Amino acid sequence: MPGIDGRQVSETLARYRPSVAVLCMSGNPDAVPHVSPGDTPVRVMLKPFTAEDLYHAVRDAITRAADLTAIAEDEIVRAHAGLSRLATALESSRSMRGQLQDLVAAAQQLRRMEDSA
Repeated sequence: MPGIDGRQVSETLARYRPSVAVLCMSGNPDAVPHVSPGDTPVRVMLKPFTAEDLYHAVRDAITRAADLTAIAEDEIVRAHAGLSRLATALESSRSMRGQLQDLVAAAQQLRRMEDSA
């Protein structure tokens, strides 16, 4: 592709559609981009390859994308559960604060009653 390589396509897709499986291919082994530790891994198949190689590569890419989607969904469920616990704790705190205010008001009223007696 003139002006853009497979890594750039992969990174753009990951930004907008992280669940999309990406598989790159090249006939030039020197064109395979270097992968730094912080980079998004890109699967690159070197030409020529067999139909069976392509089948397995596509299957692996789809499986990897499904695994990443499942991991993301688990993270969302955990985050939601954490937020639910936080909301419950906050509500409990508000209830306890309300009860404490009621107790303080009752104690003040008792003190006023004792002072007036």
